[in-house]
Amino acid sequence: MSKTPKSVTAQENSESIIFLELKKGMTLEGKLLEISPGEFVRIETDNGHIIQVADDKIKRYYYPDSALNAGKELGGKNYGFREKGLYLYSSMGLIMNTVSSDQGGQVGWQLSGSAGYQVNRLLGLGFGAGADFYRTGASEMIFPVFAELRGYFVSQTSTPYYVLRSGYGIALANEEVGINEARGGLMLNPAVGWRLGGGSGLKICIDIGVQFQHAEFDYSRGSETSLTDIWYKRLNMRVGFLL
Repeated sequence: MSKTPKSVTAQENSESIIFLELKKGMTLEGKLLEISPGEFVRIETDNGHIIQVADDKIKRYYYPDSALNAGKELGGKNYGFREKGLYLYSSMGLIMNTVSSDQGGQVGWQLSGSAGYQVNRLLGLGFGAGADFYRTGASEMIFPVFAELRGYFVSQTSTPYYVLRSGYGIALANEEVGINEARGGLMLNPAVGWRLGGGSGLKICIDIGVQFQHAEFDYSRGSETSLTDIWYKRLNMRVGFLL
């Protein structure tokens, strides 16, 4: 059952001057007249104009006399996510076939890391590298080098996001399992996920995507040799850490 938000008037709030940082980029300053959490904030500007701003248009509000309130959103949550600037990201996850193991499906795992620059909330540009093991036992190993795009859909502590990686995977031979030669190829990996945390510290990201990777492996078993030319088409699920 939802509760009706309680309005707070200026008489009830000892800090009457307030700054409203809007999602479109501008900031309003004025005397606080009323806050209705989840609905609106009403202020009076220096020239006497009364302005009422809807809650969904406000990125954050803060009082000039209290640094502790900087970054405080309506509803009491703290939003300090750096929407512009350098970022670091690392992740680990699983790579899975869409068929069961009885039908030849394989489960592998992957590690990756990237660094880049967030131009704005919706667009970040970065570069990274990883290690992908497409079979249990790490018999087919590929090390991708990639560029990535990433963005976050809303200015909130938790938000859905997208990431798109594209690059080249370097395949390695593994004579212990009979792979005498290996050649890599193009890699593409779109994914969507959810970022948990909107502060300035470490944030957890969970995503799911589809990974395409081309590779060739020359197998040798005794006197028999075979060439495997494959386009991997795998689901990948990752848990990542963002700074």
